[in-house]
Amino acid sequence: MKRKNFILPIAMILLATACDIVDVPIEEPIIAETDSYPLIDSTALNDSLRMVIVEEFTGHKCSFCPGNTIQLLALQKEHKENILIISVHAGTTFAKPEPPDYPTDFNTEYGTALHDFYQIATFAYPSALVNRAIIDGEEVFPSHVKWKDAINASLDQPATLALGVAADLTESDNKLSIRVSARAIEPIIGEHRLVLVCVEDSVIAPQKDVNSTEPGERVVDYAHRHVCRGKINAGNTFGEVFSNQIDAGEWAEAKVFTDLPSNVVNPDKVTIVALIINASTQEIIQSAEVHPHIIP
Repeated sequence: MKRKNFILPIAMILLATACDIVDVPIEEPIIAETDSYPLIDSTALNDSLRMVIVEEFTGHKCSFCPGNTIQLLALQKEHKENILIISVHAGTTFAKPEPPDYPTDFNTEYGTALHDFYQIATFAYPSALVNRAIIDGEEVFPSHVKWKDAINASLDQPATLALGVAADLTESDNKLSIRVSARAIEPIIGEHRLVLVCVEDSVIAPQKDVNSTEPGERVVDYAHRHVCRGKINAGNTFGEVFSNQIDAGEWAEAKVFTDLPSNVVNPDKVTIVALIINASTQEIIQSAEVHPHIIP
C-alpha cells in the first residue's frame, strides 16, 4: 500500500443490535511494594506466542460495523489467549459526534493520527490492522471478510519477546503507575518503541446498526467494546524508544507515571495495552494487556 511518510506528534499524556456488557477478563497483576511501581511476575510472562493485536477502525454511525465487530469478538473468544483488540473511532465520515442522536465523542488525537497515517478513509469501515503487518501484500483489511484470513494467518506464531505489563491506578487522583518488562527470546536488533494505550470496555452509547429494528437503526444502549481512550506515554504516534538492542535472555524495562485519560467513564473497565513496535517497519512484534490494580 502506498502511504504518506509522516508521523504526527502526540502530546504526552451474526445479527445483533448490541454487544453485551462484559467484565474485564484480565487478571490483576501481582503487586509488590517497590519504588512506587508494581512488580511483574516474571514467571508468568507470555514467552510462547506472539500476540495478535487487531486495531479495528470503526464509528458510531457505521451501520455495518456492529455485525463485523461481533465476528471479530467471536474469533477472539475462540483464540482468547492469542488475540487482543483495540477499537479506534476516527475519521470524519462515521465517528464525528452528531447530537442529539449520536452525541458521544469517541475520537482521540492518537486514534486520528493512526487513522490518517494508514489512510483508512481510502478503504472502508470497518477496517483493521493486524499487528500492523503486511500480510499477503496488504496492510489494511476492510471488514471481517478480509481481516479474518489475516488474523488466522498470524495465529500461533512463536514469540521473539516475552512481554509483561503491570499497572496501579490511584483512585483519589486518577494517576497511573505502569511498569513494562520484556525479555528477549531471540536477539531484538534495531530501535524498538513502546506505545501504551488506555482501553475502556463496554462503554454505553448510541450506535447505528443495520440489523436493528429501532427507528433509524439507532441502538440507544449499545455496548461499545475495547474503546481506545488514547495513548498515555511519551513520544509521537509510534511511541518512545524502548530499546536499541536486547540480546537473547536479556531484559529491558520502562516505567511510566501518567494521568488516566479524562474521557474514561468507568475505571473498572479499563485495561492498559502495551505495544512493542519495530521502528523501521512499524510492525508490532509483541503486545500485552493488564487491568490496573485500583488503589483507593
